[in-house]
Amino acid sequence: MFLALLNKPQKKAFWTLANAFVAADGKLDASEKTMLDMMKKEMGLDSEPRLDRRSADSLFAIFDTRQSRIVTLLEIIGLGYSDSKYSASECEFVARMSKAFKITQKEVSVLENWVSRQLALVTEAHALISGKGK
Repeated sequence: MFLALLNKPQKKAFWTLANAFVAADGKLDASEKTMLDMMKKEMGLDSEPRLDRRSADSLFAIFDTRQSRIVTLLEIIGLGYSDSKYSASECEFVARMSKAFKITQKEVSVLENWVSRQLALVTEAHALISGKGK
């Protein structure tokens, strides 16, 4: 949703981090795969973008503005909720990222709440579209 706000190096770093994030719980759910494909398209990346071999901490440093850090956290949290299971390992990944970004836990909670509300609205919209939300 906000990935267009990232510059090219940030998009490439995000792609690697997003793939590491979905692998954090040891399984790639179909909804996570779908979300990754949508993110790839939104960022205008090649059909098979290369993953960066640098450490996560090195990749975190590429996000050098508050805007890029908040965008990255929002998108990663959304990816975490894409399979309806925000796992402990995914929470740990977000905590590590937010610490590197110098984003407080209170701010992360606000971001998680926003993502949760947004997903509820999307679910409601799908129900309205399908006629089940009358």
